[in-house]
Amino acid sequence: MKIGESFSRRVQSILASVPLLAAGLLICIVLSACGLRADPVAPSPYDDSVVQNNIEKVGTAGPEETIASEVQAGAIEDVPALLDAPSGLIGVYATTKIILTWDEMIGQGVRLYRVYRSEGGDYTLAGEAVTPVFNDKSIEINTEYYYRITVVGKSEGPPSEIIKVVTETQ
Repeated sequence: MKIGESFSRRVQSILASVPLLAAGLLICIVLSACGLRADPVAPSPYDDSVVQNNIEKVGTAGPEETIASEVQAGAIEDVPALLDAPSGLIGVYATTKIILTWDEMIGQGVRLYRVYRSEGGDYTLAGEAVTPVFNDKSIEINTEYYYRITVVGKSEGPPSEIIKVVTETQ
C-alpha cells in the first residue's frame, strides 16, 4: 500500500500546484502584453529646413503644375489607377428581399460599393454597401429587376455586368 499512498500524494501535490502555475502564467501573459498598444510615441522634432526645402522645390509653379510634372516624371506613385469593374455578381430572390453578392475588390482603395437597379429603363441608385453584400428590400412581387454594381475609391469605377432577378409568387 505504500506505493499507492506515495502515488496518491504525488498526484495531490501536482494538482495543488496547477492553480499556482496557471496564475503565474496569466501574470506573465498580462505583464508581457502591457505596453504593446497605446505606448506614448515621442513626436519627432520640428525641422524648419524640411519645410523650407519643400517650398523651394515648388517654386513659382502652382500646385496643379507641380503635381502634373511630378506624375509625368514618375515621382508620385500614389496616383490611383483606374478601378476595375466588380465581378461575380449574383442575385437571389428571398421572398421579401433580393440578396446581392459579388467578389470583394482588394487592394484598389475601395471605400464602398454602389448598387444600381432598373426595371427595364434607366438605372437608379438602390443603395451603397461597404461589404460585397446588399439586401434590396424595396421590391415588388412579379417584377423583373436588373442590377449592376460600381466600386468607389477616390472616384467611381465602371459598372459590373448586369444581372436579372425576377420576383415571383411561390
